[in-house]
Amino acid sequence: MMAVRLNDAQRELLERNPTLDPRFIPKDWNGGADLDDKYHRAEQAFLAQQQIKKALEAKPTEPKPKRKASKSADAHLFEVMGKAVGNALQPINERLKALEAKPVMEFQGLWKPKQPYRKGSVVVHDGSSWVAKEGGTGHRPGTDDGAKQWALAAKRGRDAR
Repeated sequence: MMAVRLNDAQRELLERNPTLDPRFIPKDWNGGADLDDKYHRAEQAFLAQQQIKKALEAKPTEPKPKRKASKSADAHLFEVMGKAVGNALQPINERLKALEAKPVMEFQGLWKPKQPYRKGSVVVHDGSSWVAKEGGTGHRPGTDDGAKQWALAAKRGRDAR
């Protein structure tokens, strides 16, 4: 192990706490209260580095067919990293699917009785704008029949005179 140069505050700390590893004491630390966080971050970085090193040196434990070539250390590392990235991206993919499942408002122009509309379609009828609450065909906005399918978005104003 490499010798570590320590200042007076660092030496005093090690005398009081002999279980601390001098490698993880920040070089710029002079006895301030921020040691705990910096020490643990350095220690965690070191442990992560050791785990990566072990993963690179480890050989896959799966039985290999006799006639196929074995995986290289790089291939094993890519496999491990691919699984880790896939696991990290899973919540993002689920959120994206949920967002894409929501209706998108899409302007369809004037309402036409025989045209099918999807949830989120926006139409104009009798001077007012309407948004489809559900998909369907033939229900006229602003009527009792159309109340289930359409919601008023903007009521028409008075005619200019």
